[in-house]
Amino acid sequence: MPVFIAKVMLQDVTKEDIYSELDKAMADEEGYPYITDEEERIFALPPDEYEFDTDLNANQLLQIIKNICANIEKKHKLKKTPIVVVEAKSIQYANLEELHDEDFSD
Repeated sequence: MPVFIAKVMLQDVTKEDIYSELDKAMADEEGYPYITDEEERIFALPPDEYEFDTDLNANQLLQIIKNICANIEKKHKLKKTPIVVVEAKSIQYANLEELHDEDFSD
């Protein structure tokens, strides 16, 4: 199954709740702001980035993310959101914060 990294940068956001709304909508589509390595350790991705492990292709995923953002933009009167979707054949990273179970509790 392909792995994609999506960069989604909401524009002119003034309320933190809007980011939470985006995170929830992305999670509903199996996109998460973290990545899991081969040893099952979980690391936070940089802000506005999401990891998708999906059978969709890049264009299909882009269309879903565009629809999510369009709904949020309309609801909160935001400018168009820049979005980049990249299929990650090999992911290399450094200096990401490792997350633990307590980081996922509400």
